[in-house]
Amino acid sequence: MTDTIFLTVPAGLRGAGVVALVLGGLGSRLDLPVDRIDELALAAATVAPAVDGTVLSLEADVLDDRLVLRMGPLEDGAGSDAATRRVIDTLVDRVGGLRKDGHEWIELELALKEAR
Repeated sequence: MTDTIFLTVPAGLRGAGVVALVLGGLGSRLDLPVDRIDELALAAATVAPAVDGTVLSLEADVLDDRLVLRMGPLEDGAGSDAATRRVIDTLVDRVGGLRKDGHEWIELELALKEAR
């Protein structure tokens, strides 16, 4: 069974702060170490400025062994930007791109068991 969390916040700094707060609470609830919660929040904050529009949507699937976070809609090309990917790749266990409703989204995955 998968628990999915849906969150829509304003684009920009206000929304990024709310996302960080929600991810902190979620990570705490999942018993993630503080450094992993910080890495996930930093990865999300790195993606947030690339939002295409006035709102940022976040979807989080809590699976038995991992947390999968999808963020979008993003400006075209933002998820494959080399500088952004260099930062994000060091913070989470897997990064992927997807298209949803004609827009680019990014998917971040974090193992719930200490796999690093």
